[in-house]
Amino acid sequence: MRIRMLIMLACLAPWVARTETTDNAGLTQAEAEQQFFAAGAAYKDKEYARAAADYKSLLDAGFVSVETLFNYGNACFKQGDVDDAVLAYRRAWYLAPRDPDLAANLRFALQTSGGIEPERSTLFRIFTEFSWLEWRAATSVALWILFITAGLWLVFRRVHAWLGNVMMIAMVLVLLTASGWGYWALLLRSPEGVMTGGEVTARFAPMADATPAFSLPAGSIITILEENKDWYRVGTGDDTGWVPKTNCKQVYPWKPGAS
Repeated sequence: MRIRMLIMLACLAPWVARTETTDNAGLTQAEAEQQFFAAGAAYKDKEYARAAADYKSLLDAGFVSVETLFNYGNACFKQGDVDDAVLAYRRAWYLAPRDPDLAANLRFALQTSGGIEPERSTLFRIFTEFSWLEWRAATSVALWILFITAGLWLVFRRVHAWLGNVMMIAMVLVLLTASGWGYWALLLRSPEGVMTGGEVTARFAPMADATPAFSLPAGSIITILEENKDWYRVGTGDDTGWVPKTNCKQVYPWKPGAS
């Protein structure tokens, strides 16, 4: 039974630790770095449209990072595309939820556009203090600690009591970190979206002539609850309604190059 548990943990830890890859087709790393600095130079010269285009092409090619998303959001904001700025900042937040500059720019962009940000629970604030990638990495580390400690516990029987205490701590760490990772997984089952293209009227049914339910300013962050052909059913607070997909861009998960 003990041996089977060790085998299970050894198989699970590397699976949890694996990192996602992106298809950086069309650009080498050196070319991407050169374009990143060129975009920064364009922004410094107040050529915001060119800077935004360069940053977006990097993102479309799969070079996704907090810095690129943050800078793209800044360039969009400077040229008046506030809803796209909110979208870029929010995507960056998923990778770096504790970044103070990112939080400040997102808040300012929402204030500028009049966009709505959903109210969040205490549980949300606790578990999103770390990104889902950080929770996944922490889960992997905790599993390896548990695996190594269990192996030592099987070999060195003279220190069973001490190793048993370490194993209990490791188990608690696994449960805690896996809870954080699992909370993010639940969040992504009802992904966020950002309203774009001006103020949008949400309707009671997925039809253009359906009765209006409420209005959403551009830049509003909503929750996508359901999909029906060319429409999303979205929620904000206690209100739900249908909006065209063309006016709602999913924050995460998202495919670079799609929007």
